[in-house]
Amino acid sequence: KDQELEAAAIDAIKWLTTASPEKLEVTVRDGWLTLKGEVATLHQAQCLEAVLRQIPGIHGVENVVQVVRRTV
Repeated sequence: KDQELEAAAIDAIKWLTTASPEKLEVTVRDGWLTLKGEVATLHQAQCLEAVLRQIPGIHGVENVVQVVRRTV
């Protein structure tokens, strides 16, 4: 079941145009999802968490992504 939830979370992340899936790591244990990695803005981190919380079977989300501002 946790593997199915991980796959669903990864699919959801791929649909978000604001996030780079290759910079994120998702793990699920007993229905609790942990999201790690890097995003460019706090808004992206919040959007990811909101979307992942909507997945049926996810009991909660630990969002530990880091906001990394890139300089040009």
